[in-house]
Amino acid sequence: MKMPSLIYYADADGDDYGDADVDSTSCMELTGYVLDSTDCDDTNSAIYPGATEVCNFLDDDCDGYVDDNLVLCGCIWMQIMTIMVMQG
Repeated sequence: MKMPSLIYYADADGDDYGDADVDSTSCMELTGYVLDSTDCDDTNSAIYPGATEVCNFLDDDCDGYVDDNLVLCGCIWMQIMTIMVMQG
């Protein structure tokens, strides 16, 4: 009996969410690949569907929105304070 082939997606950052643009078909589980293809940034393990959105000008939770549900002025204020501290 032949095993069914499945499409696996490369998970370069190890967060269990794969890159839809890098896939391989196999009847056996592949190391470094997963069945989920919904990672929007496979270079950063902190960014994946369902991750907590933080104020960093990135789409941490892969919903298509950057820093969604965060108070914009608070986010901008944090960036201004960071710049001020860095400038000394």
